[in-house]
Amino acid sequence: EMLLNKQKSQEEEQNNAKSLEEVEQLREERDELKMTARLMESQLEEAMKKYRKEAKERKKLYNEIQELKGNIRVYCRCRPISKAELDRGANDVTSFGELDDVTIYAEQGAKTFEFDSTFDPETSQETVFVDTQPLMQSVLDGFNVCIFAYGQTGSGKTFTMQGIPENPGVNIRALQELFRLVAEKGDEYIFEMSISILEIYCEQIRDLLVKGSDTKLS
Repeated sequence: EMLLNKQKSQEEEQNNAKSLEEVEQLREERDELKMTARLMESQLEEAMKKYRKEAKERKKLYNEIQELKGNIRVYCRCRPISKAELDRGANDVTSFGELDDVTIYAEQGAKTFEFDSTFDPETSQETVFVDTQPLMQSVLDGFNVCIFAYGQTGSGKTFTMQGIPENPGVNIRALQELFRLVAEKGDEYIFEMSISILEIYCEQIRDLLVKGSDTKLS
C-alpha cells in the first residue's frame, strides 16, 4: 500500500510538472502572440498612413488631369434624321472632322464649329458617357460637377441625358457610376447623398421632384 501511494504521488508530481510546463508554454505563446499583434498593429498603422498619403496624392493628380482637360467642356452631338424629316425631303447637312469639329452646310454657305468633342448620329450612348465617367470620382473627391444638355426642342436632349431603360443616357449612367464608386469605397468612408432634378424651360427653373409641373424657382 505504501508503494502504491508513493507511485501515485510520483505520478501526480509528474502530471503537475507537466501541467506547469504546458501553462508556461501557453504563457510564452500568448506573449509571442501579443508581440506579433502589436507588431502587426504598428505595421497596419504605418501602411494606413502611407495609403492615406498615396490616396491624397492620387486625388490631387487625378483632379489636376481633369482640370487640364478643361473645367468647362462643351460637346456637340447630332441626332439621326427622323423618318418624318426624311419624308419631308430633309437631308443631312453636317460633316464631322477629325479634330472634334463639325461643319454645317446651309444656303448661306458652310460654317465650321469646334468643340471639346463631337458625336455624330452613329455614336452610342456608351461612347457619349466616356468623358463624363471620370468626373464621378471628382464628385466623391469633393468637387462640384454640373452636367446639362442645351438645344432646341426635338434636338435629342432627353435621349442623350435620360435615354431609355435598355439604353440609358448620361444622367442615369452617371448615377450608376457614382453608386458603384460609393459601394466600392464603403468600407473606407461614410457617404451621404441627396439628389435634385431641375429643368430650365423658357427661362424658368422648375423643380421636377416637387409635385406639380408649375413649381417654379426664383
